[in-house]
Amino acid sequence: MESSNGDQIQCEVCCVALSCAYSLKRRMQLHSDSTHECDFPECGKTFKCKKSLQRHTGSHTDGPHRWSKSL
Repeated sequence: MESSNGDQIQCEVCCVALSCAYSLKRRMQLHSDSTHECDFPECGKTFKCKKSLQRHTGSHTDGPHRWSKSL
C-alpha cells in the first residue's frame, strides 16, 4: 500500500492517486455495488458509505447539521 517514504497509492479501478491506505479503502467503497438505505419513512436515500448514512440519519432526528451555519 503506502510506502515508508510517503509515496502515493493509486486506485487500480480509476487510477486516482491517494495519500494513504484509508483513502484507498474509502475510494473502493465508491466503486462497489453495495449501498446502505435510509430507513426513515418516505426517504429512501442510499449511500455507498455506512458513515454517510449515519450522518444523514441525523438530519431526520437531530435537527440542523453541525456543519450548517445558523443565521
